[in-house]
Amino acid sequence: MRRASVVLALVGALAAPTLGGCGEPAPLASLPAGVSIDVYQSRHDVALRRLEIAVTNASAAPITVTAAAFESEQFTARAQWTARPGGATVHAGRTVDLPIDLPLVECAVDSPAHSVTISFVTHDGREGVASVEPVDRYERLPELRAEECTEQAARSIADLEITGIESLLPSPAGGVPIAMLALSYRPRGDGPLVLEIVHDTVLLTFVDPATGAQAHSLPLDAVLGASTPPGRLLLPVIPARCDPHAVAEDKRGTIFRLTVTTPALGTGDLQLRAPDDVRGAIYDYVAEACGFPD
Repeated sequence: MRRASVVLALVGALAAPTLGGCGEPAPLASLPAGVSIDVYQSRHDVALRRLEIAVTNASAAPITVTAAAFESEQFTARAQWTARPGGATVHAGRTVDLPIDLPLVECAVDSPAHSVTISFVTHDGREGVASVEPVDRYERLPELRAEECTEQAARSIADLEITGIESLLPSPAGGVPIAMLALSYRPRGDGPLVLEIVHDTVLLTFVDPATGAQAHSLPLDAVLGASTPPGRLLLPVIPARCDPHAVAEDKRGTIFRLTVTTPALGTGDLQLRAPDDVRGAIYDYVAEACGFPD
């Protein structure tokens, strides 16, 4: 009877639920109360094609994030935060931003879903892994997808690039010298790709060739197709502002918004970023035209 009692007790112990190995509590499967996740893109992140995972801790105790990843049907792969040793501690009442580099855009899904998964440790040493649907802080993700899918459709027809400052025109009365900025194109597929309008930036604005007045946008009216030879459009620009901080703190002054029309997506906008060497030439032009000290 004693042996049978021991066996029954052992079977009962094995069948009973446990909270974790060796008496340890099970890992947490949800965020602590008061902790929330959102994603956003800063002005600086646009040129880098980066997103920020923002972890906000409205609770009374700190947590430490040890890993974080953003997954979306809008992109071709998962985007992983590069964690530093020891993770990132989010103190009570604070927000910590975790930058991630975005994968290539995926345009086949009409209404992509997004999720953020984070691994964390609470103030009392409990570990957890939680996946949540993040808040899109500035509703940037649909806009980003539209821009990048328009760019993808446009580049299937022609390569587009800001290739440099071709020349300087004499200064109009009381003004600064006008730079001729080159927008180059090289058709590579069936079109048509219609370059409709180019919009100014916080650093450069346009000069209307017909009137000589400043203009926030210029019509392009260029139609590109497989039989179109490579070429370029020269855009007359002047500095939009002449304070040194405009260049020193620039984030988007060399990113031009183009309105284009493609057969696949109709009319939309894309962001055309000047390459590093052209960006430097633009900064040099603004500094010279505005008379910044050496």
